[in-house]
Amino acid sequence: MQIMKGKSHYATAPLSDDGHAALMNGITRSSGMYVFCDAYGGAMAEIAPDATAFAHPDGTLFCLQYGSVWSKAVDTPERLNEMRQFYATMRPYVSGAAYVNYCDTDLTDWPSAYWGKNLARLKQIKPAFDPNNIFHHAQSIPLS
Repeated sequence: MQIMKGKSHYATAPLSDDGHAALMNGITRSSGMYVFCDAYGGAMAEIAPDATAFAHPDGTLFCLQYGSVWSKAVDTPERLNEMRQFYATMRPYVSGAAYVNYCDTDLTDWPSAYWGKNLARLKQIKPAFDPNNIFHHAQSIPLS
């Protein structure tokens, strides 16, 4: 059995020295967390944020995708707590936006984190493309 937890942050400015230290300390002291840093910018930044559902191409330098994988269910509370603490430690150094493909039920303001200013438009067009709300989950775009 494989159990996984993922979380994410977007960086709109370079990490400060304190941000780098928090990142490295969190990873080296963890029980096996990992971080992917996906670079943004380039041609991606030429697309207007309101031209697609993806609200974060403009002004985002990179996405930090945090992950942890374990095999024993008994380790779940410890691993989730470790991830939540690490995420909270990194929060002062990043934008507050999050990558929608790592749905994160810990987020309190997930609509803003995932879709930003695009949420209102996405709520307006959802009935035309998904009138029966087939693409529904705990953090999906709600039908208006």
